Amino acid sequence: MLGKLRSIIENNNVSNKEAVISCPSYYTDSERKALLDACKIAEFTCVRLYNESAAITLSYGLFRKAELDALTPRHVVFLDFGHSKSSVFLASFTNTKGKILSQFHDRNLGVRDIDWILINKYD
Repeated sequence: MLGKLRSIIENNNVSNKEAVISCPSYYTDSERKALLDACKIAEFTCVRLYNESAAITLSYGLFRKAELDALTPRHVVFLDFGHSKSSVFLASFTNTKGKILSQFHDRNLGVRDIDWILINKYD
């Protein structure tokens, strides 16, 4: 996939080959290292490697900073249901800080499993 991204960049005459990449929060150190090695092979400089949960929390906080209170934190639950995995995490926000309070991941439960249950129930 990174090789395809490299060819798209080259075809559009983009000189910058820096990337910020997000990965699932449950990735192990060896999986993260493999992702960084893939960047090197594809001739990308990985400026930052974020967990998905940190990337989503950062995005939410940045775009809602004006509506957040300085003293009373807003608690938000994020649900991410992929094809074969699911993630749930709770974050707390003020207008100056965002913090992940709790997170849960299931690498074997996703929308495909819910589809399978519905198919079997109504078949």
